[in-house]
Amino acid sequence: MASWRILSEIMAVYKNKAELLKAARSLAAELDQRWRSRNVEGELAELGDLTVDMEAADFWDDQNLAREKSQRKSSLERKLEPWTRLRSEVQDFPDLMELSLEEFDDEKSALDSLEQDLQVMQDKFEALLMADALSGRDDACDAIITISSGAGGTESQDWADMLLRMYKRWFEKRGFRAEQLD
Repeated sequence: MASWRILSEIMAVYKNKAELLKAARSLAAELDQRWRSRNVEGELAELGDLTVDMEAADFWDDQNLAREKSQRKSSLERKLEPWTRLRSEVQDFPDLMELSLEEFDDEKSALDSLEQDLQVMQDKFEALLMADALSGRDDACDAIITISSGAGGTESQDWADMLLRMYKRWFEKRGFRAEQLD
């Protein structure tokens, strides 16, 4: 425990407001670059157009077109909401820094809290990049997973049961609907 305290004090010597602000600006620049390359503005404009279309009095006259537009709008909202929320958080971070430094009596504890907030934003950004890299045209489709124990007796059956439980928990954590067919 004492060595951890010494390590954190050594790290605190090099940590200051300017370094934290520099890291936040770096994150903001990377987010803006990805925002542009991913064409989030274009998708937000499309979302706005769909919203306007859906407010029209004759929107539900063509049921198939209305369903397609509703599904596209829902899809865009789910996809864009994390990007817009993160961008807002990153843009508000310098103001949060000023308020936190005024609120805390100890600058070190304020910087520690702000560093944790920045780390959370960086983790969210990495998760967005990962989700974006793994997204494709078939992502909205269902999947069938087969787990079979094969040869190996009870140990392989136990392993197959463990895999099934792990997958079920993973699906639940991410909000996927799963059903066991056999």
